Amino acid sequence: MTMSLAAIFKRGLKRFLAARGYEIYRRPYLPKGADAFESLRAHWPAWQPRVIFDVGANVGQTVGRLRPLFPTAEIYSFEPVPRSYAELLGKVGRDPHVHPQLLALGGQPGEAWINVHPSSDQSSLITPPGDPKSAALDRCRVQLETAAGFCGRKGITRIDLLKIDVEGYEIPVVQGAASLFAANAIDFIVVEAGLPPDRPRFTPLTELTRSLEPHGFHLVGIYEQYGRRFRQTAEWCNAAFAHERHLTPGSNT
Repeated sequence: MTMSLAAIFKRGLKRFLAARGYEIYRRPYLPKGADAFESLRAHWPAWQPRVIFDVGANVGQTVGRLRPLFPTAEIYSFEPVPRSYAELLGKVGRDPHVHPQLLALGGQPGEAWINVHPSSDQSSLITPPGDPKSAALDRCRVQLETAAGFCGRKGITRIDLLKIDVEGYEIPVVQGAASLFAANAIDFIVVEAGLPPDRPRFTPLTELTRSLEPHGFHLVGIYEQYGRRFRQTAEWCNAAFAHERHLTPGSNT
């Protein structure tokens, strides 16, 4: 069989990269565990999200990944720190499908103090116990709203994809969506989770699983495991949960 020029080039490129320690994959055929959003699209090809909540948007990193994958979805990006929000707004403010919100989601509406980290993606509404660095962090007051309250105010009836990355504040975000869970109005959740139990910056995966299982959600994948260089253990990951109505019978056993 005669190979096409494209196939010859592809094989040569893969060999060239492999010799230098790299692998190349074609989307959506990434190994499971590489990218949660790509995996959702690959394993549920008929699922087309209409509403995505990006909770803990920071400066728009997740929006940049979601927009090419789900170009027709309306994305609500929540970022409470004014400096990060301004950068987010500068990146996505002209996109009619992205709706930046200067707001944090939590378990109760109101106001709260947030610890503003020099690395903006580590700012958090919690203070890790015994963390000597927390006393030196800047703090600012931010607005809090529940996911359910925001949906009621905006006339949003369901969230197809709920992404949560709030540096240890994940459980209050889940608690603030209680009525949405009761109405089966959330399909998939991708959440940052801690792996060892002794990392106070992250909500442990076991705790998130216990919180979501009563609402009918099951863990379907662990993605993008990270850890400090030269340490053997992974410290955190992005975990994907699917509501049981989206699972093939027997797939979660």
